[in-house]
Amino acid sequence: MLVLETPPSEFENQLMELRRQFLRTKERELAEQLAEVTMDLNSCLPKWNLQNPERNSCLSNESISDICKTNFSILKDAGYSNLTEMIDHEASIIKNARICKLSQDSDQKLINNRLSHNDGTGLKHALRKGAVAVTTNPSIFNKTIKRFPEYWGKKRDEIKKKFPSYTLDQMAARIYTEVVLESARIIRPIFNFGNKNFGYVSLQLNPNISDNSTAMINEAEMIFIWLKEAFNGEKPNVVFKVPGTFAGLKVASELTSKGIGVNITVNYSVSQQLAFGEILEKGKADHCYLTQMNSRLEAPVAEEVGEGVCDHREKASSWSSTAVTKRAYKILYRDRGFRNSLLLGASINKPWHVDRLITDASSIPIHMTIDPVELTEFDGKLRDYSPCLSDPIDQHILDRLMKSDTFVKAYEPEKLKREEFDSFKPTLITLNGFRKSYDELLQWCR
Repeated sequence: MLVLETPPSEFENQLMELRRQFLRTKERELAEQLAEVTMDLNSCLPKWNLQNPERNSCLSNESISDICKTNFSILKDAGYSNLTEMIDHEASIIKNARICKLSQDSDQKLINNRLSHNDGTGLKHALRKGAVAVTTNPSIFNKTIKRFPEYWGKKRDEIKKKFPSYTLDQMAARIYTEVVLESARIIRPIFNFGNKNFGYVSLQLNPNISDNSTAMINEAEMIFIWLKEAFNGEKPNVVFKVPGTFAGLKVASELTSKGIGVNITVNYSVSQQLAFGEILEKGKADHCYLTQMNSRLEAPVAEEVGEGVCDHREKASSWSSTAVTKRAYKILYRDRGFRNSLLLGASINKPWHVDRLITDASSIPIHMTIDPVELTEFDGKLRDYSPCLSDPIDQHILDRLMKSDTFVKAYEPEKLKREEFDSFKPTLITLNGFRKSYDELLQWCR
């Protein structure tokens, strides 16, 4: 990508060359490249490279505006009205996106929250809105190959031919790695320019071995070798999604002791956050996440308190995951002073998952993983927000939530023992879903 990969001092010269080639040939491919550059400039992307104060010859807002106007005129005069309409449409979306504003407010140190992309496609659009990371899981992968069956079918066949002795699980791991690598390469400039604080892809380990620490460690180390080879020996901008199971404790300890980053998924409780947080704090990894799976906790809590489904912010169950996150955040980062992990809100499909977890600028950040379809909905429904992570939850709401056994185990630090992580209701439900998706992937790999 020209906007992310070209030194600021060389950008205008390279852009001029692209314009000259286009004006000489009027080829569609070059027109699309020019449109892509223009949309990238009209977004959150220039801050990483072209307007990064640590880079030489930064471009001003005025320069970027002039460049965009010129590109627009060139395309319009050449008869590519469909591309100029696309540029206008994308610019309007970004300008009016509440999530984009959240990213900009974080840049201006008004709050401290960041967006992560939750899909196998559309990463470029998410980066324009301010995304700084991307996640994957078997369900996301299956959706990706269904959208582009010919492309990924060809990749699968190439892997089969190149590695005929692979087991089915190795085949799945290799094709999964290829999907992750595509995202990792796109977002790697943000990893480099963000001092390795941003720009990560989360790669989920085989959910069928979530109770086998040795198998998970072996799989992660195998994939890590593949990733390093793909980046010519350099450290990959990838972290491994380790389940918040009893076996996952050993996996997190082993990987982070070797400097390999992890993202603790299948994670819903203060007990899990503290157990894994202690391990990550002792590790040597540059970057680790502690995921909090919002709606996957709210669903069983809603049933247990008699609310049926958690579909409105006025319901007590809508506060269940927020309450857990607030308590875990306080203990981890304020009481114990941990600094080797970040809380990551996941399973975010309601606006309150965002607006109730806004942190102030001086706090440890909270990242949020949002599906692009749900992200579009948020842009119309997200409330005005302000830092509120330290605000207490109404006691009447907590009293209602305490009638749920699932919530009590999630909220009280001593109620869910490490040996019970695997049998916790949300864990069972989520892992069953992941395993079903993974088995679908195996069928596709045959």
